[in-house]
This record gives sequence, structure tokens and C-alpha cells, in this order.
Amino acid sequence: MRILDGNPVERKQSDQIADDEMKFMSTPEVIKLAFFVDGSFRRKSEQSGVAVVFRRFRPGSAHDGMKVQMAFPLCDSTALDNNIAEMIALLQGILVALEELEQAGPLSTRRVEVMILSDSEVSLRAVIRLYD
Repeated sequence: MRILDGNPVERKQSDQIADDEMKFMSTPEVIKLAFFVDGSFRRKSEQSGVAVVFRRFRPGSAHDGMKVQMAFPLCDSTALDNNIAEMIALLQGILVALEELEQAGPLSTRRVEVMILSDSEVSLRAVIRLYD
């Protein structure tokens, strides 16, 4: 089960939503960014990292619509567990979204929609509690 827009949805439904979001191409009037984030922690090896995947918004350039996959190792893994890695992934997705929007230029005349998808119910419910 995954959480999307505050409502639980089954995995098959959320996968379809994710596929649909990745197909949408932003326009000069509407910037629509979908970020898929994931965090991982392996207790045995104490290795951890996060990933962010999205389509780049760069109107008029060859990079517009390009799929971008980013990975970030996490340091000092002794203080982590999988839920913390997932929360860090969510925060990293927000930071990447802000960077992408900053690179898009002036936004005053554009509608901006940002969707961050995660397989971590704990992380998404925490974010939803912040905004309720």
C-alpha cells in the first residue's frame, strides 16, 4: 500500500498514477514535476542511500523532459534505520524540486504542481500530519 495525496492506494493503482505522471510533459504555462524518492538502509553492512527520479523541466533545451536519476549516499549510517533513510529521501526530493524550479526561471505567470511519490507510508503520513 502507498499513500498518495493523503489517501491510501493499492500498489497497482499507485504504479499507474506514477506512470501517468511521468508521461506528462510540462508546458510554458504549467510546470508539473513528479519526483519519485526512495531510501534504503542495510543494518548488516550499515550502508544507506537515497534516490530521486524525475523528468527535467528545461523548455527550449535538449534536456527538457529528460529522465534524471540521482543517488546520494548517506554518511554515519550507524544512526539510521530504514524509516529515517526514507524521510531523508523525501527531503532530498523536495530540495531537488526546489532546485529544478529555480532553474526554470521566473514562475510568476506559471502554475506549478509538484508531486512527490514514495513507497514509505511512514514518511508520507508524517508529511501529511505536518500540513493538517
